[in-house]
Amino acid sequence: MRRKAYGRTIRLLRRSRRLTQEQLEERTGIGRSQIYYLESGKRLPRLETLEKLCLALDCSMARFMMIAEQIAERMSDPDDRVCGRNYNAPSSFSSSSLTDRPPR
Repeated sequence: MRRKAYGRTIRLLRRSRRLTQEQLEERTGIGRSQIYYLESGKRLPRLETLEKLCLALDCSMARFMMIAEQIAERMSDPDDRVCGRNYNAPSSFSSSSLTDRPPR
């Protein structure tokens, strides 16, 4: 999986939960600068970091991977170099579809 697809997935999930990077830092114990580097695609998360993020974002690892794969497929450049900053989530996504819990 590509770094940028992981980063965009983290950002998408965080924003859908209406969390700031600071709030995600409090929930995970992961530094805000590291969250920034992950979301910007400059770093690839280790497995334990990804587990913490998924737990804090109320998303299973399988769901995270599925979303990241869909985002990677929609990116214009296979090497992740050309996509702009204003990438929007695929139209099939809604904030309620990003959680593993049934709607309330």
